[in-house]
Amino acid sequence: MKGLIFSTLAITGFIGIIAVQSAQAQLEERLRFTTSFPFTVGQTHFTAGSYLISPADDNNDGILKIEGQRKMAFMTIIPDGARNDDPKDNELTFEKIGDTYMLARIWDASDGTASEPAQTAKLLEHHEPKSKVAERLTVPFIKVS
Repeated sequence: MKGLIFSTLAITGFIGIIAVQSAQAQLEERLRFTTSFPFTVGQTHFTAGSYLISPADDNNDGILKIEGQRKMAFMTIIPDGARNDDPKDNELTFEKIGDTYMLARIWDASDGTASEPAQTAKLLEHHEPKSKVAERLTVPFIKVS
């Protein structure tokens, strides 16, 4: 009996580990975008301008680097569930929280995947429901090699 319980727990744990690893958000290409407004990623404030998002290292472990001419920040991304209104083109979504636009979602139309910065997801949990956000802006991006 103890052997059966131990085997069941071991198999359940193994399946859980596989599920967590496969659910990790990944971004393999570099993304270039331009905003006409300032925005925030985590605790870093960026001015309007052109930026590049890329994997932080070769491990592609869900940590991205966003960089512009003068600033750089790192962010952890998590998978964002599918929605009924997924766009047809690549885009970044910025949501206004208070007086600040925050990067809220990265939509890759070619892969049909969405990711969101973990820091923004935590802030939005304590904010109004996503359907009631005061203002939401989208910005297209292009993949670069």
